[in-house]
Amino acid sequence: MAETKSPGPKKELDANGCTVAQMPTAKSVDVNSPTTQLDPEKTHVVTMVTNCGEFKIELDAERNPRTASSFAHLVEEGVYDGTWFHRIVPDFVIQGGDPNADGTGGSGYNIVEPPTCKYRIGTVAMAKTANDPTGNSSSQFYVVIGEDGTDLPPDYAIAGKVSEGNDVIERIARYAPDQASGESPSGVAIIEKASVSSTE
Repeated sequence: MAETKSPGPKKELDANGCTVAQMPTAKSVDVNSPTTQLDPEKTHVVTMVTNCGEFKIELDAERNPRTASSFAHLVEEGVYDGTWFHRIVPDFVIQGGDPNADGTGGSGYNIVEPPTCKYRIGTVAMAKTANDPTGNSSSQFYVVIGEDGTDLPPDYAIAGKVSEGNDVIERIARYAPDQASGESPSGVAIIEKASVSSTE
């Protein structure tokens, strides 16, 4: 008679339906900039597995080749693995991709590519400081989750758009803090693993 394996321990879910996760610690990242660009004739999709579920980003290698290629490169180098969404603003954006875990970190390199299209709900664009040039990016990115985000000035490079998993994005967005606590999330939404695939 075959041995039946007992199921592993059931993962604890919080009120948002996410597996309870601990705040990540800073990790050392120093990545060289990519030396090649994505083939614009192919479809390139990043899959982000989070403790709130899985969502996919279709990279815009045709209109924003440098930014899309850099984003894919960062995924392949494991920069996003173990990082969290450290900034969540209702009806605006969720922001992540910082290896320092506090909003101050980056990849170790920067590229510049001004955006070529408008921000829409689901747009994945790159964060920058006010002093950085238009289209500057390192590793931090945000996802536009509401109408306030579509009114952003055309200063932020675009990597692509969310193509699957909008329900997961909404789950993460529920960690938005109340107004009294600023923009520090009320819970931890962590990117457990990111990967990229390309198809004809």
